[in-house]
Amino acid sequence: MLVTPMIWLARLLFVVILLMAVITLLTNDLEFLIGTGPTASDKANHVIVFYALMVAAVTAFPAWRTWIIAVILMIFGVGIEVAQSFVGREFGVIDALANGLGVLLVLLPLYVAEMRRSLSRDAA
Repeated sequence: MLVTPMIWLARLLFVVILLMAVITLLTNDLEFLIGTGPTASDKANHVIVFYALMVAAVTAFPAWRTWIIAVILMIFGVGIEVAQSFVGREFGVIDALANGLGVLLVLLPLYVAEMRRSLSRDAA
């Protein structure tokens, strides 16, 4: 497969988002995304970060199967939570689930669109 300049740009964006995720997930609670007020949610921050990672990864690696990207990012999400326990923060099962939800929020619409394409081909 030919790697176009747009794919290289998407891969660069993915790496930047990945590095930002690692740094922020290991060092603080991502208050800059949602805030720290009474309605702020650390879990929403995790969903947003992993949603962005999944969108960037699917765009950056179009030849990869989407479910493989999803599994890799979910493993990464658990790995980040484990790594936090070594840098003075605690492992959060709910945080890991929120990371997975961010991935699934991208994955599910992609599969629905694929099912629609498949059904429309079968009906024709």
